[in-house]
Amino acid sequence: YYNYQGKILTLDSLQSSFSSAAPVLDMAILQYDTYGNPITIKQRDGLFRKYIWAKDRGIVQASCVSPVNANVVFTSFEYPGELSWTEASRTSSKSFTGKMAYQLSGASISITGLDAASRYLIYTWTENGASCTVDGVSLTYSGRSLNGWRLMSGTLTSKSQCVISGSGLVDHLMIIPEKSVFEGNVYDDAYHITSKTDNRASINFYEYDSMGRLKVIRDQDGYVLKQIDYQYKAPLTK
Repeated sequence: YYNYQGKILTLDSLQSSFSSAAPVLDMAILQYDTYGNPITIKQRDGLFRKYIWAKDRGIVQASCVSPVNANVVFTSFEYPGELSWTEASRTSSKSFTGKMAYQLSGASISITGLDAASRYLIYTWTENGASCTVDGVSLTYSGRSLNGWRLMSGTLTSKSQCVISGSGLVDHLMIIPEKSVFEGNVYDDAYHITSKTDNRASINFYEYDSMGRLKVIRDQDGYVLKQIDYQYKAPLTK
């Protein structure tokens, strides 16, 4: 353990041993955020696990396992101040996931802290008719669309920072290292997960009943993957 910022006693590493064998390092926590949440963990297999936290809310917005210790970007624009953007351009007029999206017209997004030695994959959903560029290079339409939104993709190499610009609405932005395993979460006001996305930008949507219990999981085409029926002293009907 070590004393983090003189306020929080945090875990530095975790070791395990069997019988009289020498301890083996299971994981090392390399970095915490200002709230004491772990950001970077080196696993026993040598891979790096990165976390993105929703500031002081204590909820994980994203996790990423990668062979390189490279920062990750994920936002659905739900919370202010996540990235270097114009706050007034966050809008609730229309969104792909959650309640918020971002109006690129006249308001770009600056991304910093990337690993210039890593190759990144970029995904974002744009409203039909919107345009989106990264450092002036247009993203490519992936062929996937849903409810008036299109999934755009691209790559980024030899860059420690970039600027995302264009026109129209964008949502669900992710920039992840190549060959990583990724999971991004979007929450409602009660901190229920309403959608999850993976490293291929495939999305599942989560629905809840009036008591906040998980009821249905759907894929991005609306097909039911799982349905849960809650009964009290009654046979299951579904």
